[in-house]
Amino acid sequence: MRAGRIVLTIWLGFQVALAAGIVVAITLCDRHAPAFSILFEPREVGALAPRVLATVDGLAILANALVVALCALALYLIWTRRPARDLGALAAALAFVQAMGFASDRVFDDRDLVANLISSAILGAGVLLSWRGRARSLRDI
Repeated sequence: MRAGRIVLTIWLGFQVALAAGIVVAITLCDRHAPAFSILFEPREVGALAPRVLATVDGLAILANALVVALCALALYLIWTRRPARDLGALAAALAFVQAMGFASDRVFDDRDLVANLISSAILGAGVLLSWRGRARSLRDI
């Protein structure tokens, strides 16, 4: 189970760094949501109505803050509780968010498909290693 915890911690840490970086960039550095730089040229972003920018930026702040919160909760469950008991719910929640990453990437013409595939593989490896460790610990009882 320890190897799974480590892999999941690395994956969660990357997710937190990315999501927190987006929140900081938008709230403190006067940047816009990454979706704008993916879909538009800088001059096109400048031509958008301020309410459009504010709406998308606000949603990006909220969504990324929720990712940070979910990852923090997952790290808590992984390292301070008995993850064997919580693993199914944790895996389902993280897999749902990861699946929505693919769904949102479709809106952006699958420009982050490779990153999403790599991220999914790491998440899957962490969950599988954790389940394998869980099965071993149950056999030893």
